[in-house]
Amino acid sequence: MLFGHLSPRYRLLSRIVHVVLGIIAGLLILSYPIAALTLTALFLIYEYVEETKVLDEMYIEVKEFTGGYLIGLSIVLILRALG
Repeated sequence: MLFGHLSPRYRLLSRIVHVVLGIIAGLLILSYPIAALTLTALFLIYEYVEETKVLDEMYIEVKEFTGGYLIGLSIVLILRALG
């Protein structure tokens, strides 16, 4: 468990980055699907490699990314519905 060795400040920053990357991917998915899929694939590859090297808790980080992705996608769909 890598998070047990990190400062609370770093853990918070890490979670914010995962959510923000997810939001960006969600915002891009309808207008720039290749960019969104590339960002998602790179994130998942990075997390997999990190998981295999340092036994980080990948599932938590993927959940953070997915939550951000759903937020970004929701924003895009709401904006498209409104206008």
